[in-house]
Amino acid sequence: MGRLALRPGNVLSADDWHTVLMPVNARYADGHLMRFFPGRSAFAIPKLYQTLEASGHFYAIRLRANRVLQGRIAHLLNRPKE
Repeated sequence: MGRLALRPGNVLSADDWHTVLMPVNARYADGHLMRFFPGRSAFAIPKLYQTLEASGHFYAIRLRANRVLQGRIAHLLNRPKE
């Protein structure tokens, strides 16, 4: 089971992340379940990473594309021809 919070107005999705995540951590702390946290770029918060790692979560945070970086590593992104 997941957890969600509905909030009024225009609130960033990662605002107050700990009030949603901490009860979930407490609920499943004694279990032997693999826990995963998917998030968008708003969740690219170092304190969140530390909390997830300390509680044994696996996580994937999608970051926005960085055109400068992509330009510099473009030669590494090409797939080999078969």
